[in-house]
Amino acid sequence: MSLKLAIISPNKRKYSETFIHGHIEHLPFEILLYSAGYLPTMLSQDKGESFTELSANKKWWKTSSPEKDFRNSLQDQKPEVVLAEYGVSGVEVMNVCKELSIPLVVHFHGYDAYRNDVMENQGKHYSKLFDIAQAIIAVSVDMHEQLIALGCPKEKVQLIPYGIDSARFTIGKPEGLKFVSCGRFVQKKAPLLTIRGFKMVVDQFPNAQLVMIGDGELLQAAKELAQSLELKNNIEFAGVCSRSQIVEIYRDASVYVQHSMTTEENDREGTPLSIMEASASGLAIVATKHAGIKEAVQNEITGILVKEGDVEEMGKSMLRLAINETLASEMGKKGRIHIEKEYSHERYLGQLTELIRNCCIEKQ
Repeated sequence: MSLKLAIISPNKRKYSETFIHGHIEHLPFEILLYSAGYLPTMLSQDKGESFTELSANKKWWKTSSPEKDFRNSLQDQKPEVVLAEYGVSGVEVMNVCKELSIPLVVHFHGYDAYRNDVMENQGKHYSKLFDIAQAIIAVSVDMHEQLIALGCPKEKVQLIPYGIDSARFTIGKPEGLKFVSCGRFVQKKAPLLTIRGFKMVVDQFPNAQLVMIGDGELLQAAKELAQSLELKNNIEFAGVCSRSQIVEIYRDASVYVQHSMTTEENDREGTPLSIMEASASGLAIVATKHAGIKEAVQNEITGILVKEGDVEEMGKSMLRLAINETLASEMGKKGRIHIEKEYSHERYLGQLTELIRNCCIEKQ
């Protein structure tokens, strides 16, 4: 009989949480999906197709709380392991897991290991979380070191880099000089700096194009900057795109660009999915020496990495690949090989599956 796994995913159907969707769809277990809050208030037994309120089953004469509702649901459903997506979720459910003796695995993804407000609030409970959890997952070397610095015992931190299905992406034959970026328009992805770097390319190649996929709080500012820099005809703001649309856009481009950086709030990336998918599509990468990007992109082999905040170097690197199409093509081909070897979907899910099974075995 399949192991029963409870996944705590705070955001219902959030489009940008691709890896969490992958856990729900592809982990080889019976999935109980708890959602709608770090301390979840809803349950889905059909992988997110439908949800029921955890409070719906309580007796009207009994006092209740979200924690009691969650505890009662776990007692009813009897999962053998709980996988908390994000350290913040782990903090919210750790006491219930300890009380019910259910092994807890906590998967950190990015901001939850760094951002100042998280550290000031939930972070003060991380020492207890590290004690209760059976395993802690980091997705990059930077994050692995950060979690240890926060007090997690080395033997509990498992470095399991993300993986993607490279077979979904193919190397295209782009016509013209086209760059692409993909991600939320937020501070840690610094889309305004990407635009400023691209301006250096357009100054020498007036027909160069940049497609920017995504939306977010900085989208309007990005559009206004493009207008002020006279790049209105060079930049396409494509909005949120489906996976199939992204595949086609990547096939039509030659260079992927992203200026990820640490924000004033100390918010950081894990390892951006978009960069791995772009490499799998045979695109040369221009990005920053930030978080897991330093491992996903081999500097001067599969792409060019620059210092965070260095717009001039970003622009020069983009321009270098614009001038030398052969170099861009070679980097893209090597990037595809690197992703297939080090960031495969099978490897990632296999390691995660084994870890979850071992936690169940150790409990027994």
